[in-house]
Amino acid sequence: MRFLVFGKSGCNACLQVKDKIKRYITKHNLDVELERFDIGTEDGLVESSMYDVQTVPTFVIEREDGTTKKWTNGVLYKDIDEELAK
Repeated sequence: MRFLVFGKSGCNACLQVKDKIKRYITKHNLDVELERFDIGTEDGLVESSMYDVQTVPTFVIEREDGTTKKWTNGVLYKDIDEELAK
């Protein structure tokens, strides 16, 4: 499973989402990859196009089977809990 955060340089809300997800991973002792992509870079744009990211911040959970769940403009812990319980 991968956790992906899409943001851009200078986006305070993007940093807040990334930090929130890091705290969630630590609190729940999850064995997941957390990756951050800056859509202001070529690599970030390529990766964001794969997940149809239209705005930042965007948080994506990608499961091993390739299914994804995406949130824009922030995410609540309860939403992550509900998604991981599936």
